[in-house]
This record gives sequence, C-alpha cells and structure tokens, in this order.
Amino acid sequence: MSLLQRLFLEEPGTLIAVCAIAGLVLLVLGNQRAQRKLLRAGLIVILAGLVLWGLATLVVTSRERLQKRTQALLDATAPLDTAALRDILDSGAVLTVRRVPYLQIPRDEIISNLEDRLRQYRVESHSIDLLDARPAGDAGQTYLRVGTQVESEFYGGPVHTTWDIRWRRDGSSDGQWRIISMEFVELQNQDPPADLVR
Repeated sequence: MSLLQRLFLEEPGTLIAVCAIAGLVLLVLGNQRAQRKLLRAGLIVILAGLVLWGLATLVVTSRERLQKRTQALLDATAPLDTAALRDILDSGAVLTVRRVPYLQIPRDEIISNLEDRLRQYRVESHSIDLLDARPAGDAGQTYLRVGTQVESEFYGGPVHTTWDIRWRRDGSSDGQWRIISMEFVELQNQDPPADLVR
C-alpha cells in the first residue's frame, strides 16, 4: 500500500505527466487519422490524469501530515514560538543524545534550553535538507537533517544537525501528531556533545 499511496497520492507528478503526454499523443493521432476511438481514448487518458491530480490534492496521507508537523516543529524553533512548541511536544516528551543513554531532558527543560541557545546564537535561516517520515498507525518516526545558518559572537556559518524523532498521534479530538522523544543524532556529521543540550 505504501508504494501505491506514494505514487498515486503523494508524488503523482510522473503519472500525471504520462497521462497528459499519452492523452495528447492519442488526441493528435486520432485527429490526423479521423479516428474517433483514438480521440475518445486520448480524452479518457487526460481525464484520468485530472482525476489523479484531484485525488492527490484532496487526500492528505498520514505521511504528509507527519511531514507537515515536522516542518511546524522547525518553524516553531526560530523564531521561537513556545506555545506552538508546547503543542507539538507531548507533555512527557524527552530529548536524548545519541550514545549518551543516561541523559533524558524533559519538555520544559527542552524549551528553556532552546531559549538559552537562541540568545547565544541568532538563527539567520534554516531548512530541512532530508526528511524521511514513516507513520505506522498511531506511531510515527521522522528522521531529518536540518541545515541552519547561525551568527554569534564567536561563530557564524552553517550548522548541520540530524535528528531521530518519535511521534504519537494524539487520541484527543484534534488527532495531531505529538513528539514523544527526540534523539540528537549528529552535529556537523559527528556525535553531538552531551553538554550542548544541557
């Protein structure tokens, strides 16, 4: 189902292009040869492409919702929007650092540490360089690499971080994805130091 879902609902551009090109070829051939069957087939193929486009536009998959929620997380970090961050982070959410199993930072401390870091480093821009979202029922995982351009008294330039984020779809009425854990995987392609998140 995942491959078909991705092909038809999330990334239908190739199929739509194939339908448009094939439909136009059939229309041109049918018109040149005065064959109604080819004209009809061309219209049907073009119509199928339009239906596919409409379906992909209207249906939002769990994977796409998880991707949007991950983008919302990034948007809430700089400039800092603590209300949005609290909404995205589950009340029991923790931040961990790869290869430092004893360190588990709770939600309120995550936010206060982020406030401290944003006072030290001014974020000029940020973008998601890689995002792999994998929903599985009411659980999900996103693995992402973020590129951030920062300025501070001692450093200015790009910073690349990698994160492994675990999500749970909230059982409340809004049904939103909320983070239950974030693992800081890499800083500049190396293991991150534990003191960076404290």
